[in-house]
Amino acid sequence: MTSTANITANDVTVHVSLGDDYVTFQTAGTLMQLGGAGGEAGFGDRLKATVVAHNKDGAVLKFTAP
Repeated sequence: MTSTANITANDVTVHVSLGDDYVTFQTAGTLMQLGGAGGEAGFGDRLKATVVAHNKDGAVLKFTAP
């Protein structure tokens, strides 16, 4: 991704925004910032987001059900 987005999967909506050094994931009750590749953000037992790659131009994210 290259810009801010709202992503919905498994009935969970995550607001995702990008900084030069981090990716921010935000839901109604959670805020997580992950830097670099390999970081994981969990949203209960319904959704997991993994930062596959990240640089100043954007990020590749993978969303899965844990």
